[in-house]
Amino acid sequence: NEAMRTELEEVSVVSRPETALFMAMAGMPDAARAANDQLGSAEDRRRRGLVIDALTEFKAGKAEAAESRLNVAALSLTIDDQAYFFVGLDVLSRIHQQGGDLVLATEVLENTMGKQRRAAYTGTGVFWLMCQGQLSRLYRAGDRLEESGQIESNLKELLARADASFPMAKEFAAL
Repeated sequence: NEAMRTELEEVSVVSRPETALFMAMAGMPDAARAANDQLGSAEDRRRRGLVIDALTEFKAGKAEAAESRLNVAALSLTIDDQAYFFVGLDVLSRIHQQGGDLVLATEVLENTMGKQRRAAYTGTGVFWLMCQGQLSRLYRAGDRLEESGQIESNLKELLARADASFPMAKEFAAL
């Protein structure tokens, strides 16, 4: 995480919206907001900003504020928002899980199951992997072992293909 943060601190020109998301994930909210402001339409920036702000609030222990933002974001985010779609739903699921609502936490992530192909083509597969890993853990916690096992089997197959061309895949899938 520290290596990622150091590398992100050196970014001065942002060319991809995911950079702002990585900054937020690395605990750099001001840099994330500034990076987000560099790309896309006002509506794109607003939608992405909801996720960036929610991540910041979640990391600060303000789950209710984060949930409120993510509920708004979930209504407007689409797969076209790529990484923000997956990260927003993943964090929202984690908030519901922490609140003790395993069913809702699971339902939130089930919306990502059919997005594998789109994630692969848009370069956001690592975020999809995070969601699927979390969904598998939720299924296991809910004694849905067969469904958890199927996801784990699929993830192992995908990770086997990831080899050296995508060395971070295994680390992200473990999140």
